[in-house]
Amino acid sequence: MASAEDYLEDARREYKRALRSFKDKDYEYACFHSQQCAELALKAFLVKHGNYLRVHNLVALYERARERFGLKLRIALEDLSRLSVHYSAARYRNARMRVGLAYDEGEAKRCLTLAKEVLKGIERTLKA
Repeated sequence: MASAEDYLEDARREYKRALRSFKDKDYEYACFHSQQCAELALKAFLVKHGNYLRVHNLVALYERARERFGLKLRIALEDLSRLSVHYSAARYRNARMRVGLAYDEGEAKRCLTLAKEVLKGIERTLKA
């Protein structure tokens, strides 16, 4: 299994991909890569504590990290839930239509902000 640092490095790369997608006005993929960034950062935290969870749901990952290992991020569960949707909706038009998502600059900015908050929060926690 990959190390926590490997997961964290992957999360950082996903954030860079999200920024590039945003710059290119590819808002769907800015949101997708933001979701991936947050997912990989949360998995880095769990792997560091010897506890891996094989899901893409950011709420489930965060709740596991918070309840078992005391992770505290300044982010609302409903924001994590919304970011989780982009795992499928950004890549599949039918999924996007089912949840009523329209991808635009505002949605992409929200996703980038959330991803950065998760990544930076976990980086701070793992350095402590």
